[in-house]
Amino acid sequence: MFALRSLASKSVARRGRAPFFSSLFGESETVAPASLEGKVCLVVGGVNAVGSRVVRGLLAAGASVVVNSRSAPRLERLADDLGRPARLTTVVGSLLPGSAEKTVERVADMTAGRLDHVVAHAGVRWWAGRGACDETGTLSRAPLFSLGEEEFLQQASQLAMLQFSAARLLAPRLDENGSYTFVVGDGAFDKRSALGTLNLKAIQGLATAVRHESLPCRVNKIRVGVEMEPADEDAFLQGVGELAAGVAAAGDDAYACENE
Repeated sequence: MFALRSLASKSVARRGRAPFFSSLFGESETVAPASLEGKVCLVVGGVNAVGSRVVRGLLAAGASVVVNSRSAPRLERLADDLGRPARLTTVVGSLLPGSAEKTVERVADMTAGRLDHVVAHAGVRWWAGRGACDETGTLSRAPLFSLGEEEFLQQASQLAMLQFSAARLLAPRLDENGSYTFVVGDGAFDKRSALGTLNLKAIQGLATAVRHESLPCRVNKIRVGVEMEPADEDAFLQGVGELAAGVAAAGDDAYACENE
């Protein structure tokens, strides 16, 4: 079992990219860039605002990056936004239960079975509002007690099931030099829906519980606690993406990033 390390960054969104990293990694003014040259990384949920910044961070670190989505147009848009880099591979397919096995096999075929690091994220961008991502905003905002038992069981675990399905199939494919990193939102629970909160807490628990499995790879957890909307969202999310790449490259076990 790895020891849990937690480093906190205060008011990172208001101070920009450089203070963000100096406060996370210590008092030094510069941080050595992560290197993932020659590595193959998969981003679960890489087409949305948070995931695309993770993809950018991994590409900047030298990795070859695979991104899946059920939506071919969203994958095309991501590739266009990134300038269609040679080290980006897009795969049309879902990691939801029932479809995940087929998607993972498709990824394996495209990478000749090579996979070094996986980054999965959930519940970070709560301020985006309904219809955008944070994923928890896609859930019903109905009062809990208005739901029937079957509907509650389905909705309360919907996002956690996606994360479980991906981790169950992908983590065992990683070797002792690889890593599976969860980037998980935290805080602002008064601004999230009840079902969004339930799903997020379940994913936080999953990210911790996976560490108890007998896996050869490292399991990392980046907790992003944001109580107010970042003043510079783009810089904040870029920092999260670069941090995810740095954790994968450096092998650090867990971080907490907080904006107060």
